[in-house]
Amino acid sequence: MLRYVLVIAIVNYAALAIGGVGSIDDLQCPCLVGGLERYLDGGTIGGEINGSHGEQLEFCLEGLGRPIGIEELGQGPRPRQFFVGAKHPDMDGAVALVVGSPEELRLVEILDAWVADQFESQRYSGLLAEVDAVAERHERLRIAKAHDLDREQIMALEIRSVLIERKNG
Repeated sequence: MLRYVLVIAIVNYAALAIGGVGSIDDLQCPCLVGGLERYLDGGTIGGEINGSHGEQLEFCLEGLGRPIGIEELGQGPRPRQFFVGAKHPDMDGAVALVVGSPEELRLVEILDAWVADQFESQRYSGLLAEVDAVAERHERLRIAKAHDLDREQIMALEIRSVLIERKNG
């Protein structure tokens, strides 16, 4: 038994030593978000969160085109789900966060701070109000492109729309 505990402790230490974290609660703020990728599965966005002490956690927000399970048919649209541990829900290590759980709320808090940093100048105050006034994703993308946003800012706006739903829901 002691041998197994020691092995687990060594594996956990090794994960921390290479910059990994065990959970969202292990991240030390302020955090930076980077390495964003958009997948062709309907819009999954994946990236990594880097904590202030060198820790790192991969995360993703599932795309709109994710298949609905048979048990979900007839229940209407479900909210897009966050995952941690991988940049895509289908990758090894991806763990789904329960919508509204303390872990998801912590992730929302971290991403919300990052999004605010992306749009901190006065230049963006009108843009955010304009984007918030429309519900359709394609309309938000049209507005973002009209304001000459870069790729990362466009993904930040998409993540922001989910964050607003979580905070208001």
